[in-house]
Amino acid sequence: MIHGRAMVTDGQGGFRLEAIEVDPPQPGEVLVALRASGVCHTDYDSMRWGNTLIMGHEGAGVVAGVGEGVDGFVPGDHVLLNWAIPCYRCFQCRQGNFVLCEDKPRVPHARTRCHGNPIGRAFELGTMSTHTVVPPAALVKMDQAVPFASACIVGCGVMTGVGSVLNVAEVPPGSSMAVLGCGGVGLNVIQGGRLAGATMIIAVDVNPARLEMARRFGATHSIQAERAMMRASSRRQQRSKRSPAAGALIMPSSALPCPPSVPLPWRWCAMPAWRCR
Repeated sequence: MIHGRAMVTDGQGGFRLEAIEVDPPQPGEVLVALRASGVCHTDYDSMRWGNTLIMGHEGAGVVAGVGEGVDGFVPGDHVLLNWAIPCYRCFQCRQGNFVLCEDKPRVPHARTRCHGNPIGRAFELGTMSTHTVVPPAALVKMDQAVPFASACIVGCGVMTGVGSVLNVAEVPPGSSMAVLGCGGVGLNVIQGGRLAGATMIIAVDVNPARLEMARRFGATHSIQAERAMMRASSRRQQRSKRSPAAGALIMPSSALPCPPSVPLPWRWCAMPAWRCR
């Protein structure tokens, strides 16, 4: 048994640093000693989900033990954690829709205890802790040269922003795009635009410091918006019949108030979801 610590929420808006006990990994499980955890707006939301649980769903660490039957991981491997854990067997997984897995692998809550009682983990990960036990499908091996603090956010903020550009909008090379909101997800939408080969990436935010950071992440233009404009954009998005993706929403820019003076030959806007970060 491992004695560790974790950020535990009571589900009613509070959280505390608590002592936990973590069992060794059983067959088909991996024990990870966490070295860094991201902080997402969803973690703030989790404080009001009505359940006592270990917080956090973005993490990176070192494999500390493997259960029987686990292939591909050995103690000492550096790994990042992925909350979209696929089973690879259900209908959605067989179609390649791993994020929609219908039979997500889970480690029993009894494997971790707080004050002697079994406790769940946010998104089956609970990265705001010293140790976690997860299915192998929740892990991605990474180069040991990558800092843990950088790697941890790949598990949500990076893959949400970049994925919205490459996999949802499928932005083609040479296109133009606007990004409304340059927080953690928005900055990664900008990175995704650079990777996709967009030639014009317009960053829009009410905060000038974020716009400066957006330039460093690859934005070619920036617009400091007024808060009233952003609230109007949010209301339009809420009225649209498009459902927000988990972190970023890509939609035709005709649905959003892009300044007419900015030419958009191939018009898409990326709007980070207001509940994610």
